[in-house]
Order: sequence, then C-alpha cells, then structure tokens
Amino acid sequence: MKIREMLLGTFIAVSFVAGIGVSPANAAVAPDYNGVGSSSLAAPTPGARAIYVDDQGSDVWGMNVSWGYKEYNRISCLDGGKLPINDPTCPEPTAERPLRTVQGAVKVAKPGDVIIIRAGTYDEKVGWSARPGRSDAPIRMQSYPGETARLNGYLKLSGADYWTVQGIRFGYSPTNTTGQAIVSFFGGTGWSFIHNEIAGTRGVANLHIRDQTPASTTIESKTAAAPHNYLIGANCIRQAAKTGTAGEMHNIYLMPTIYSSGGTIENNLIGDSPLGSGIKASGSQDPAGAPRGVLIKNNTILYGASGIVIGQQAERVETIGNLIAKGAGSGPYDGGVKTYDLVAANLNSVKDTLIQGYKYPIRQPWQSATTLYERRNVTPTDVALTGSLDNCSIKANNTTIRATYGHYSTK
Repeated sequence: MKIREMLLGTFIAVSFVAGIGVSPANAAVAPDYNGVGSSSLAAPTPGARAIYVDDQGSDVWGMNVSWGYKEYNRISCLDGGKLPINDPTCPEPTAERPLRTVQGAVKVAKPGDVIIIRAGTYDEKVGWSARPGRSDAPIRMQSYPGETARLNGYLKLSGADYWTVQGIRFGYSPTNTTGQAIVSFFGGTGWSFIHNEIAGTRGVANLHIRDQTPASTTIESKTAAAPHNYLIGANCIRQAAKTGTAGEMHNIYLMPTIYSSGGTIENNLIGDSPLGSGIKASGSQDPAGAPRGVLIKNNTILYGASGIVIGQQAERVETIGNLIAKGAGSGPYDGGVKTYDLVAANLNSVKDTLIQGYKYPIRQPWQSATTLYERRNVTPTDVALTGSLDNCSIKANNTTIRATYGHYSTK
C-alpha cells in the first residue's frame, strides 16, 4: 500500500476551497494565488460518491469463476450497472480500489460526484461522454491536496453544466493532444476552471472556450449552445505555440459567441505568447463567435505580442485591474490591448489597467467609428518582476503594484 493511501484515513478535510462556491456567477477567486493545486477535498452531495483515480489503479477487475480467472470492464459496470453473470457486485472506485484513467472517472461521474486524482502522470484524452452536473449537485474534478496530478493530452468538456476542474497540471502530449487546444470548454452553464496549469500547446490556444453545435439556427438554440456564468480563475496558463502564424497562437482563446453571457476571467497568471495574445476575446471566421458580457479582471499577462485582443462583435467586455507587461514578438498592429475589426468599440472598456512594454498601450485602428472606453490606465516605463514564469511564481516586485494590478490584486 502506498504511503499516501495510508494517510487517507487521517485526512478529514472535506470543505470547498475558501471563496469558491457551487455557482461561479457568485464566486470570488482568492487573490493569494501561490500555485497550482487543491487545499482540501470537496464533499460529494448527499447520495453521491467520491471517485478516486490513481496511476496504479485499474479500470478492470477480476474474479474466479468455474472455468478460471476472468477480467471485466469496471467502467461499463460503474457507468451503466452492467454486471457479469454470477457476480452481483460492481467494485466502487474508492481510495483502496481506484480507477486507472481520468477518462474512466469522467465517464462514470454523475451529478454530485467528486473525482479525486492522486499524484501521477496521466497521458490520455479526457472528456468524452461526460454528464452535466446540476446547480444543487455539481460535479467536481480535482487533484488530491498536496499532490501533483499531471494530465498530458487534452481535456474537452462539452455542455459541462456545473462542473469544477481544479488543481491539475495540463500539458502537451505528442500522441494524445489533438485539436486546437489542450483544454476546451464547449458551452455549459455554471462551470469553473480554477487553480490549474496549462502549458505548451502546439495549437491555436492553451485554453479554448466556445459554443456547442446548436440544434438549429434559432436564437433560442444558439443561446442554449453558448456558455453562461463560467469562471476561469487563479490559473497559470503559459507557453502558447511559438511556431505557426503570427496573430493566431493564444493562451486563452475566448470565442463563446454573442449568445453567451456571464463569463469571468480573474486572477490568472498568463504568459509567453509571442505569436498571439494572452487573451483573445473575438471570433474567427465568424464574427458572431465573439463574446458578450465578459469580465476580464486582475490578471497578469506577460510576454505576448498583444496582451488582450477584443474583436468583431464583442460587446460588454470589461477589462479592469490587469497588469499587461513585457510585450514580446509585437508587430506594428499589436498592443497591450488591441481591437480587431471591432464593430462597437465604445461598448467595451479598459479601466484601471497597467500597460508596459508596448509601442501602442492601446491599439485601435484609426478608421474605427468608435473607440474603447478608457479610464485611469497607467503606462510606466518599466515594471520589475521577480520569480519565474516556468514555475508559475513570477510577479511584480513592487508590493503596491501587486496589490493594485494583476493576479495578486486585492481590489
């Protein structure tokens, strides 16, 4: 038995992380971000279960039958209650009998369950067949407190209503990372992505947020397909693709459509996107892919060609309290905050933001009919930093700057 399994019996913390509730719409991210992980275990809702995953676990189980030893698929059993002949049991994924794969846990998770991932490296594709949670019975996927859980491959959650993903280190895998991003959320209401790390995408983004495929062309269908009331908070998102087309490689690519609402991107450390931006809030070929009703607050955004891009049909994108510095790879059309074919610039804002290291702190085309609403932004000649982006410890050296702008801000 592993030492960490022996310790489980003495671990009794079951509360949610302070400041993080069930509904991201009313949640606040703790500003004292100091790394990736979980500080406590969430409790399943009454009648639900804790689903343990361990790199030494198993997605099969065996039993002796009259004709010899035979193995059965635990995932099929746990997911649909399909039991083998002569065996009325279905081994639960407890700490003593954990599953082997994160995808297996995601597939069997039901509203109210908590997926607990033990230390290890999981090289796999995750997210298929995930059920939605409910506001009264959310689904949580988290690392075990004090342990490092790495998932190399990708996570794609579609319609992940009331899911929380916390404390996991996501990375690129040459065999299992496919598509445009390492982590993707398509649609979904009330989900949270907090205290994680994503690094090393080879696609267009580390984190990609967009809509599901709508059932029809009606506004009602498109609204149902878009994400609503979501939270991206206190993550370390770094090292976007360094090869590819300039302007197209981002750390966060926010394109949830104009039918989305209630997004918050808060207290994140975002860095190293010399061929794109820290956050791109815009569509791609379809201008209606742009977001509406998004708060981008208190993020530190470093080493990007642009810091934040707001484009096309984006409206009510409010950027406030961000620290955007040390521009890298910038071209003549880049800026600390940049607009891109923005139809209604005056319906978007940049406030109380520190922008340093860009020829154009705020870059807007001269022919735009309207301009961004700006207030109390500052543009110092330099910002001293301490720590390292590689281990997610970088921050402004000046304590006043830290308290006022960026991912340590308390305002």
